[in-house]
Amino acid sequence: MNDICSFYFRSVCLSLLIMAVVSGCGSGVPADFPKVTKCTIIVTENEKPIEGVYVQVIPQQEVSSLSVVGRTDASGKAVIYSHLGTYQKVGVPLGSSTVTLNKQRELEHFKSDAEREAMGQDIVKLDAYNAELKQRMAKLPPLVPPVLTKKASTPLKIDAQIDQPIELTINLDDYRK
Repeated sequence: MNDICSFYFRSVCLSLLIMAVVSGCGSGVPADFPKVTKCTIIVTENEKPIEGVYVQVIPQQEVSSLSVVGRTDASGKAVIYSHLGTYQKVGVPLGSSTVTLNKQRELEHFKSDAEREAMGQDIVKLDAYNAELKQRMAKLPPLVPPVLTKKASTPLKIDAQIDQPIELTINLDDYRK
């Protein structure tokens, strides 16, 4: 009986060892995932932090399906993450990258909740309200200067080096005309 238990125990241990070697001990890091260094970007305007700014870092040396992004919190700070498939890690790929910013404006209703509710299901009134709301929103200045929203026009660049964390502060006032 002991010989049978010993045989099964050795078989299970050998199987576990083989699985650990084959799976790479569970590292889960994709083979084409680039080396990264930590990066935080702070966005301010009028010396105040701006919350909810979407930050995208676009590496010069592109890796297929790699997404490098962050979003500013209440302190205006975005921690940048690199994502490849289901794997993610804090940091930006080493080398030169371009930075873009974007922030969606929230709807600013010009009628009270009660007035909007009174419109009910009247499609004509709702369509007129939505058309006017769209016109008013279009007249508002952009939250992020347009020059910073596109890869082709943004002057924002970073150069990530190994073991040299990046902290970049972007004052939106510097890019308003």
